[in-house]
Amino acid sequence: MATVFTVDDEPSVIEIYREILEMKGHQIIAEAFNGEEAVRIYGDLAKKPDIMIMDHRMPVKNGLDSMKEILAINPMQCVLFVTADDRAAKDSIKMGANNFIIKPFNLGTVLNAISTAILEIDNRSKTMRENLLGLVTKFKGSDAGALRHLCDTVEKDIIDIYLQNVKMDNVDLETSSRWSCDFMNLCGFDFHYELKDENNAVIINNKCYWHEKFGTNPILCSLTRCILTRFAMKTGREIDLRIDMVIMDGSNQCQFTVKLI
Repeated sequence: MATVFTVDDEPSVIEIYREILEMKGHQIIAEAFNGEEAVRIYGDLAKKPDIMIMDHRMPVKNGLDSMKEILAINPMQCVLFVTADDRAAKDSIKMGANNFIIKPFNLGTVLNAISTAILEIDNRSKTMRENLLGLVTKFKGSDAGALRHLCDTVEKDIIDIYLQNVKMDNVDLETSSRWSCDFMNLCGFDFHYELKDENNAVIINNKCYWHEKFGTNPILCSLTRCILTRFAMKTGREIDLRIDMVIMDGSNQCQFTVKLI
């Protein structure tokens, strides 16, 4: 079953979603009646929904614009886009929606779309973890050049796909830190960040997947630093990323300091 955030400017539609989805065992964790409200509520949610059902034609801000902002917060958010406009439906897929539902629709269509989306969510996360693990398992080098090549491959084949639906202009440090933590957590870690100010952040990890999987290997600490660096570089600014402590050295957590120069 899935947690769902429904967005539609018609209260009757929101009510129908609530009754039918809860009857089928899904949990409605948030509701919004326009795109601007949807973005605000989404940003405040500590735990993001598995699925968003997003209407297109709404007052204040339409579905495409609000979806763009939501994907900037969480590039992996699953969105089912609802519209009567064929062009908007096609545009939604280009912008990162998982699927679209054309109005008018029956509730069976919505339920089938949710079932398909649940499978896609699991597959996307699993594929990303397996691809990263595959690259690490094949890595045999020990010099800086080999590590740089591995980092380039991770960025091109995994990170850029993770961020493929996100507009990169004017990304701030908090956004890039959130992306990096969410990405690493998809891969089995337990990262979070603390923003000190607009130019300084601390990124902390409480579970080392590398250490559990491969044992002590400082090269893998360097890979983590490299991945965090590649995300921080999305700000478009010079950065300094320092390793303060790591679990592999016996610390109870890994800690990285990121500074924009």
